[in-house]
Amino acid sequence: METMLANPVFRGEATVPTRDAASAVPFEIRSQVRNLVLSVYDPAELEERRSEQRFPFPFLIRITPVSEQGTSPIGPASVVVGKSISENGLGFYHPKPLPYRRVVVTLDTGE
Repeated sequence: METMLANPVFRGEATVPTRDAASAVPFEIRSQVRNLVLSVYDPAELEERRSEQRFPFPFLIRITPVSEQGTSPIGPASVVVGKSISENGLGFYHPKPLPYRRVVVTLDTGE
């Protein structure tokens, strides 16, 4: 396990998929998926506002609530399921709203 706080330093190599991977999916399939999504969502909602690319992150993540200073634990750790990760953020699934604003995230790096 590795715990990341402010200014994390990555150790090792990472292989990151490129946006060109989407071109491997046939146009007809991409078109059908887009039409399905547009039948559910307003096109204005689909505009991507993030500046960094997000990548799927379907792994278990341990989060520990901490004080506003970010140093002292203020509750027990819990496990959530990762959704996506980018250079500036981490998305995850949790069954109910979290009652705290700051957490320390612990990721299993396999080391």
